[in-house]
Amino acid sequence: MGNTIQTEPAAARPNHLMRGLDPSMRGIEIGPDDAPQPAATGPLDFIVARNVHRIADLPGWFAWAHGLLSPQGTLRLGIPDIRYAIDYKRPVTTHWQVLERDRPSGGWAFTAAAFGEIMAELAARDLVPFYLTNIWLADRESPEFVVHLGPSLHRGVNEQSWRFILSSLR
Repeated sequence: MGNTIQTEPAAARPNHLMRGLDPSMRGIEIGPDDAPQPAATGPLDFIVARNVHRIADLPGWFAWAHGLLSPQGTLRLGIPDIRYAIDYKRPVTTHWQVLERDRPSGGWAFTAAAFGEIMAELAARDLVPFYLTNIWLADRESPEFVVHLGPSLHRGVNEQSWRFILSSLR
């Protein structure tokens, strides 16, 4: 369960959210305009989502995703980095806003470090049943950061995986 940070540019990783997934695997891809919880039945091998910043109830969404994934499944998230957005001056989201479900009308505003801190706090409260496996950082060519997660019901493992990577992201 090692954590890694990948920083190659998007051009070096075409289809980076789907890369490495066997075409025979059973899963769903949730696009930016899809409903946050499309109809699906598990167990799935993967869930790929690009609209996490639009989901009002993140802990509820993570519980939904966990319920669909097989124990060996993977959750892959493509999340816009506010530093490269048109509205980059919006304040970065805090874990308190997520806990209170106080989502601004434009959606959550994340950086990789802020998202990591939020996930660590949610995991400490046993609200995120996932551990971090990989994170690819955003850049000007690829204005979203990519997070790969594995399902786990071990709160300590989940929280520690996020806290470990935070030292590299700050």
